[in-house]
Amino acid sequence: MKRLLPFFFLATLNLRGQEIIPLPARIVPASGHFHFSGATQVILSENATLPAWIHSALTQKQEVLSEKGESNTLEMSISGEGNPEGYSLRIEPRRITLIGHAAPGLFYGVHSLLQMLQLGELAGGAIAIPCQFIADQPRFGYRGVMLDAGRYFHPVATVKELLDFMALYKFNTFHWHLTEDQGWRVEIEKYPRLMAKSAWRDETLVGHLNQKPKAYDGVRHGGYYTKADIREVVAYAADRHIQVIPEIEMPGHATAAIAAYPEFGCTGKELAVPRDWGVKYDVYCPSEATFAFLQDVLSEIIPLFPSPYIHIGGDECPKKQWKESELAQSVIRREGLKNEDELQSYFIRRMEAFLKTKGKKLIGWDEILEGGLAPEATVMSWRGMKGGIEAAEQGHDVIMSPTNYCYLDYYRTDAPGEPLAIGGLLPVEKVYAFEPIPGELPLAAHKHILGGQGNIWTEYIATLPKLRYMAYTRLMALSEVLWTPAERKAFLPFALRLHRHIGYWESKGMTLANHLFDIRTKTAIQPQGLAVTLQPLLSWGEIRYSLDGSSPSQSSPVYTQPLTLSTPTQLLAQTFLQGQAKGRPISLDFQPHAGLSAKVIAATAPSPTYQGGGERGLLNGVAGRSDRYLDGEWQGFTPGENFSVKLQWDKKVAVGRVRFQAFRDPASWIYPPSEAEVWLSRDGKTYEKAGAITLTTGDDTGAVLAEIPVRRRTNYLELRIPSPGLIPGTQPGAGNQAWLFLDEIRILP
Repeated sequence: MKRLLPFFFLATLNLRGQEIIPLPARIVPASGHFHFSGATQVILSENATLPAWIHSALTQKQEVLSEKGESNTLEMSISGEGNPEGYSLRIEPRRITLIGHAAPGLFYGVHSLLQMLQLGELAGGAIAIPCQFIADQPRFGYRGVMLDAGRYFHPVATVKELLDFMALYKFNTFHWHLTEDQGWRVEIEKYPRLMAKSAWRDETLVGHLNQKPKAYDGVRHGGYYTKADIREVVAYAADRHIQVIPEIEMPGHATAAIAAYPEFGCTGKELAVPRDWGVKYDVYCPSEATFAFLQDVLSEIIPLFPSPYIHIGGDECPKKQWKESELAQSVIRREGLKNEDELQSYFIRRMEAFLKTKGKKLIGWDEILEGGLAPEATVMSWRGMKGGIEAAEQGHDVIMSPTNYCYLDYYRTDAPGEPLAIGGLLPVEKVYAFEPIPGELPLAAHKHILGGQGNIWTEYIATLPKLRYMAYTRLMALSEVLWTPAERKAFLPFALRLHRHIGYWESKGMTLANHLFDIRTKTAIQPQGLAVTLQPLLSWGEIRYSLDGSSPSQSSPVYTQPLTLSTPTQLLAQTFLQGQAKGRPISLDFQPHAGLSAKVIAATAPSPTYQGGGERGLLNGVAGRSDRYLDGEWQGFTPGENFSVKLQWDKKVAVGRVRFQAFRDPASWIYPPSEAEVWLSRDGKTYEKAGAITLTTGDDTGAVLAEIPVRRRTNYLELRIPSPGLIPGTQPGAGNQAWLFLDEIRILP
């Protein structure tokens, strides 16, 4: 027997466009339209199951749609064949047929249809949906989003909204980061001080970690999820075909827990829950008491989460306290370990063995690879793709989540006025360019790439509105990366659909990041000066510009071809559409110098990820921002690698000073060099040192200006800048090689 239900629609359906994100695997257009109205009937076959909240919505009569129009039907069923997350959707003038391969596929098909309705045009009491046939299924089985609740506690209502958003865009895994140095967020009955002390900090840092002097808000912050809260969220997620994976950090990022139970740390000292960010020294000491504590915690966590996975972190573990701890050293000797790195692997393997006794699989960040893992462990690769490649080649399953594509706490744009972020630059087009299967990975190992994940770290995301702004637009891009076949992806068509989706959410009162009208610049050195090309992300409207530093207006010149700058110039440009300014204005300050006329005969290549300004980015007369190292001009160089550049002029030039900018941002592992040298040559073969400088820098994040006096005439010049070396032990990434970021090398008289 079949059930007949009146169809319902969302209350706000006033936007145009009927395209889906993520783009389905196959779409075959057809002629005509199906008209949804209050007369539309839904027919569910006996085997068709939908979550209760959708069933309830479908049975409601909505005033927004009248009963006008001819009767038509939406028929839904389950085939029981094929990828369980797949579906087919056939839209004909009088009937829509939705067939899910299984319950998840039916669910995703309904959401594709709901997107059409959300973006459809309401007219005459009905919504016209173009006729078409869709055959769809995901490219990857793991499509994840992580929320860091440790830095800032986000209430259940926020988590539920995020889950709703994930469901609409076909994500199926919610990674819940529940513990951190700055807060413990989950109820553990056996250890009540975790809730009483570890879940709260007295106040929180205002501004960036390395800004001086430091300032704090004076507001106590905290909270934790009760077991009832967790059950509620897990059930809510399951209703949306989303699995929830909890993360309990170990052996590092554990200061909050150790503050409540110092006996599980290495010093036994009383601690406060940290009020600022960064990696902390305090780590779990590898005592039997510590392992018992962590097993007790996991024993209470595991029954709450049906997911086969438990995430144990394993990243950024400082080794200083282990080196100084007699207990830790005794474990190294007892277990025949070589050093503290192998001690961390021993720690992870102990926890992995325990999880296996509970029928769970371990996931950890890519540091868990160091020292060896059981094949059942899954690696989440965040430090680029290298860790994921190594893990897949070793036979481990991998979830790709590299910082430069998937960290949604990075800045969206380099435009002034963006809300405070941790650093980095990740525009939506770069998220969309993410390819989870690296080209260098052998074909036989492709099966180990389960998918990818976007990470919402919350050092600077304290509220739901900011979470929406920082994450939602880029999550829509990531959804298409993880669902749509790679060969069907194309950014411009996606951007057109994204524009409509952003408009829908804005109509619901949300503010999402929208930089689709922003302008990118491309520069090139020419004999006449600097050629500047203005590149809009979308080919809508027109670009207007000024060359005197004034704000562009509707009466400003229209950009039609590259501009050539030969004298000091402040260029401003902005997109205009139908007479209205769109996006944010861009600014380029050109200051010519003798380096622009030099030939670069040798130079250290920047990292492929950080090639700001292109091939001549360090010698193009345009300086990067002093407060942002990823603004389109700064170049980053592989950690541990020294930098040098050799220049040649056709005739001798007067070199009075050589000036350059380096960047300092310890939170991002970026440090300025300690020294720099200028070498000159008569013949381009034999060089002699002509000037040097020792850099002394403060503690602030930002550009560090260096100037080396030379006062010579020459045809050949080489600038040598050594790598900053190892990161100090008190800073994030301690013991790793630091990044060197440079911008604009000026050759001044």
